[in-house]
Amino acid sequence: MRVTNTSMSRIMMDSMANRTVEYAKLNEQLTSGKRVNKISDDPVASMQLVQLENSKSDVNQYKTNVVRLSGNYSVQEASLKSLEGQLLVVRDKLLAAKNGNHSATESATFGREINLLLDGMMSDLNTKNSEGNYLFAGTKTNIEPVEYNKTTQTYTFKGNNERRDAVVGNGITLQENTDLSSSLSVSGNNLEILTNLKKLANKMIDSSIKPAAYNQEISDNLATIEIGAKKIGGMLTDLGAKQNRLEHLSNLHDDVEIVNANLEKDLAGIDILQVNSAMQSNFLSTKIAHSMQAKISQLSLFNYI
Repeated sequence: MRVTNTSMSRIMMDSMANRTVEYAKLNEQLTSGKRVNKISDDPVASMQLVQLENSKSDVNQYKTNVVRLSGNYSVQEASLKSLEGQLLVVRDKLLAAKNGNHSATESATFGREINLLLDGMMSDLNTKNSEGNYLFAGTKTNIEPVEYNKTTQTYTFKGNNERRDAVVGNGITLQENTDLSSSLSVSGNNLEILTNLKKLANKMIDSSIKPAAYNQEISDNLATIEIGAKKIGGMLTDLGAKQNRLEHLSNLHDDVEIVNANLEKDLAGIDILQVNSAMQSNFLSTKIAHSMQAKISQLSLFNYI
């Protein structure tokens, strides 16, 4: 079969076009640093890379949640320690008031000091996180959870004890909030420990009331303080355990990120030296093809005589 100059020219042009496409593909790989830049480059690897991107996105979200939750736990822990410390100071004040023969003036001093401590505890209960949400309000994070009514001398909890959960891993959730109000309630969330302390402190401040009249109330409040302090201690232990788990999860997510990065490199990474070599080879082949095409185009019948 005789190959005409026209056929040969067309073959050469097709070959050069293919080399141009291949060169553009190699150049794109070199620019992006990836072997797979579109599905047609490697359909199987492309699907795996899509799944990998989803995994990377999930891990990034988990890590964000872990950092945010750890910060919230730290703020909660600080508030609980402050609350526990102030509650124990109130206990010491009541023990001092109960065990000594104090005048009405001295008892009034104890009462005022206890009132200041109660204000501090209320502030701890109304703690906000960095996002401006109340930490101890259950799911009502935009409502100040604890309110004091001067007329009735009672503390009221306006939040709820519903839990808020954060996703910190694949199928792993941790409770964000701590039901702190229950630690200052004998039952439910009525904050009667705070209310009873407030009423007692106000009696101590009232010089017309003799200390002996509220001596039994001091004993009763000391008993409930022990209950509250024990509950807070348990909550602190629970927060510490949660922080340890978050640290473990954070390390696990770091390991997964490393695995994902290596997998992505295996699926889509390039050998720069190899790609450069292929581009140079492609360029040289194209140059030779152009030269041959030029010579073929100059041929005529006289070249065959």
